[in-house]
Amino acid sequence: MQASITALEESLNKYLDDDFQQRFDQFFASLDAYLSNYRDS
Repeated sequence: MQASITALEESLNKYLDDDFQQRFDQFFASLDAYLSNYRDS
């Protein structure tokens, strides 16, 4: 029982880490594009 709970926690943590990493990447890509447009204008 404890092993399956631990496995579930690990997979949940990995999913959340991947999700947050993707959101940070998207945010910084958008920020970079915005600042590039601001700099170029």
